[in-house]
Amino acid sequence: MNLAFSHLMADEMQRLRVASYNIAGTKKRAYTLRDFLPWTQGKANYEVLDGVADFCRSYEIDIIAFQEIERSFHFTGYLNQPKYIQEKTGFPNLEYITNFNLGKAYFDHGLCILSKLPIDAPKKVLLYRQNDWYFHLAERLIGTKKALATTIIFDDVPITIINAHLTDADEKQRTKELSILFEYALQRTPAILLGDFNTPPKGNRKKSREPQYIDDESLSEIEELSRKYPGVIKVDPQLSLFDAALETEERHLTYPANSPNVKLDYVFVVNKDSDPVQIDIIETFVPDVQLSDHRPVISDLRIKKRPVADELAAPTEEEKKEEKSILENIASLIKGD
Repeated sequence: MNLAFSHLMADEMQRLRVASYNIAGTKKRAYTLRDFLPWTQGKANYEVLDGVADFCRSYEIDIIAFQEIERSFHFTGYLNQPKYIQEKTGFPNLEYITNFNLGKAYFDHGLCILSKLPIDAPKKVLLYRQNDWYFHLAERLIGTKKALATTIIFDDVPITIINAHLTDADEKQRTKELSILFEYALQRTPAILLGDFNTPPKGNRKKSREPQYIDDESLSEIEELSRKYPGVIKVDPQLSLFDAALETEERHLTYPANSPNVKLDYVFVVNKDSDPVQIDIIETFVPDVQLSDHRPVISDLRIKKRPVADELAAPTEEEKKEEKSILENIASLIKGD
């Protein structure tokens, strides 16, 4: 057992702290066309990356999923960001997949999971586009959006971890991506699904003079799956995900980082009664960390092994004699008739 997480195993009910963080390639804004021009080569933002590493250490994260992290990009100094953060934090395990690339070294942009627990090789979950010819053309050039799925081993039990960054500004496409992700998780329970979902709860509201409640079409997909599989898809019970009459608590808001007014980043648990462990979300919170355009989200999970049905014990000598006696009595009665 790795001593770094031995404290997790002390009780029958064990705890695991997971986090999700969209670090926007260490920038506080979206990419522009200028960033991709050959003469705009930039420098690695070590200050921000060191801040991300400090966040992981100070909050004692066990598993963290990064979105919009880069293995190479000329605008951010060609630095391998996942490897740099791993070296600064001491996480023993790292998995990365490329979401989009252009000339590989020129632009390699993707998803990463760092873990104190052992993890298996990554799998790519393709989030196919709808039938839009221009997006298919872009996919041929830079690749198809994907989610990163892997497996951690927690107290000898495999748990699926899925890191996702869903499409912004296209509810129909996001709905399709949510369907793919949750169906994938439902086939591989127990699972922890986390990332930047770009999906606000119905209870979230935009800050304005009058309350403006958000009703995102893609959220209906999660709501429908929650009805179809009651008790299987879990989110922090204090987050009013589907009730438009309730406002989301301030401590759950993740975007924009400097003055958050909407919840876009989540940790979900997908857990069936037949799974070998029960996973519950104890608490979810968003710390005031402003290193990106998003704030990170942290969830403390409680993991408890379910009791295994005992195998039928072999009968004792006394039980064998009693059984033999009963059978002889039955045989005697039958013979007497």
